[in-house]
Amino acid sequence: MNSYGFDRERHRHKWACDRACLLGKDPQVKLAQVVYPPPECPYLANAPHGRVINVGERFADASIRLVRDIPMRSSAWKSLYPRARNAVEGRNATFEGWGFKRMSVFGMLRSKALLFLADALDTLSTLARLVREATLASLLT
Repeated sequence: MNSYGFDRERHRHKWACDRACLLGKDPQVKLAQVVYPPPECPYLANAPHGRVINVGERFADASIRLVRDIPMRSSAWKSLYPRARNAVEGRNATFEGWGFKRMSVFGMLRSKALLFLADALDTLSTLARLVREATLASLLT
């Protein structure tokens, strides 16, 4: 699925498959029992962008689950999951160390703004650490 960005009027994210299966590229994760492109896909002929999904705060079934293209605990899932998990846990640990275990502001917009600032600060502190390490490495050689 490709992101088509965030619609500020409707407060939702738009995703579309763009009929990637017809472009001749191999999928990132191939399932043994699936034929590519899947002939039963209803989005191949009629929809110009293929399948389009609009995701607001929750999915249509009112859940807030993550979108997964591959079954959990499959071999493909096991190869992709550790990287994503480590990145998210590292970010969460940094934020918890800064006292962001619970939001100090109320409301979705304020929470998003605070997380944006925290992410920017985290990125800048990582950049400062890398510059410091490169400078020390150049002095030692």
